Amino acid sequence: MTAMRDAYDALNYVRNSIGVKSTNNPKDFPGSLGEFDRASGERQRDLDLYTARYASLQPKKPKGSKELYVSAIGDVMAAAKAALQLRIGNCEAQAALGYFYIVEHCQSAVWLTGLRGYDHAFLMVGPPEAASPLDPSTWGDAIICDPWANAVYPAAELTAQMKSLYVRTGGGGGIEAEEDQVILSMKANSRDDGDRLTEKITG
Repeated sequence: MTAMRDAYDALNYVRNSIGVKSTNNPKDFPGSLGEFDRASGERQRDLDLYTARYASLQPKKPKGSKELYVSAIGDVMAAAKAALQLRIGNCEAQAALGYFYIVEHCQSAVWLTGLRGYDHAFLMVGPPEAASPLDPSTWGDAIICDPWANAVYPAAELTAQMKSLYVRTGGGGGIEAEEDQVILSMKANSRDDGDRLTEKITG
């Protein structure tokens, strides 16, 4: 199955090949939760370093423009570049890097998406052409690739997996148990002309 293979390839690229490490996932640090907490100074330094690099890579407002210049794909590109350069990045940065890996090296369509109302981002690989992020019944055989959680699974399992992730990470990712289903927000869609790449990120 192409989408499953592409999802695993993207996950392997982000987590193993280049080893991006988050600052807010206890599983990225050795030892107990107490040791994770004791590393808070190191984690904050890494986050500050990433944030500064990300800001320096964001698209700039064109000279003479009176409009606020916002480029969604430019922001995603900045997140991916910062993660690639520093080997640091939380869920959105890791998902952004996985997004560009799939666009540049794989056959599947891919969404970079997030949980509406929660702070977590991941990829949907191989969504059908008519799929909607608001309607899980349209996702077909799409595959979720979540580099931050180091997980790949069918999109049909998304709600259950996100509830489990919330418990495992103490609310670091996922959704609370009382939620009926996930509601997604689109950050980048490889089928959208506005999200076309202007340069290669992963080489």
